[in-house]
Amino acid sequence: MDIGKEIGKAFFVGTVIFLVLGVIEYLNGWQIASGKELLFRFITNQIYSVSLYMANAFFFYFIINRYAGEWFKISHLSKGVVGSVAISTVTIFLLRFCSAVVFGGVSFSEFIVNERPVFYYVTILISVVVTGIFYAVYYYRYIQERKVQEQKIIAGTASAQFDALKNQLDPHFLFNSLNVLTSLIEENPQAATKFTTSLSKVYRYVLEQKNKELVTVEEELNFAKLYISLLKMRFEDSIVFEVPETL
Repeated sequence: MDIGKEIGKAFFVGTVIFLVLGVIEYLNGWQIASGKELLFRFITNQIYSVSLYMANAFFFYFIINRYAGEWFKISHLSKGVVGSVAISTVTIFLLRFCSAVVFGGVSFSEFIVNERPVFYYVTILISVVVTGIFYAVYYYRYIQERKVQEQKIIAGTASAQFDALKNQLDPHFLFNSLNVLTSLIEENPQAATKFTTSLSKVYRYVLEQKNKELVTVEEELNFAKLYISLLKMRFEDSIVFEVPETL
């Protein structure tokens, strides 16, 4: 996680929230007493916004890393929402504590006595909305990235099939086979007929399997035996193979 970038986002989100809340308060009769008051409210708003955003961002990235591709399941989403509410509540409590006790001089017991749930409602609601936006944005990214990965896999498979087909239909193999066939026709017509039959079976197998993603080991072994028979007819005793008869 790029902390600097996330802080920038948090500041932007805080500014948007400040403007929206300001418009709502203005429509409900709130008046700006002075520029100093406006600046104080803006700074306070940004402190809360950035703190809540970053606390939830760290938790959010923890959830993503822990559950990887499964973090959009209902159970994990529920953990995310509950965790976000809990983290937001603790963050707000600590901010209020610092404001009242550390900087305001209020005693801890007095602070606890004066705390009310209403102080947390609006901020937690905003936090939940922001968390929802987090999930929506990253879910969209997740779907798009998964589509891209699927397309890459499809393209890679097609490329591999094409390369395999090109290698199997190597022109050099065909030319060499035709040269062998020409020699056999003159020297041993019966062997030439056998060689032609085997060669046609090789190419028929290649064409039949080109659209298949998987083939059985038995089929590949039979093809290997067929291909070996061609090599033996070409090189005669100069080449020796050992192939298992059974799997």
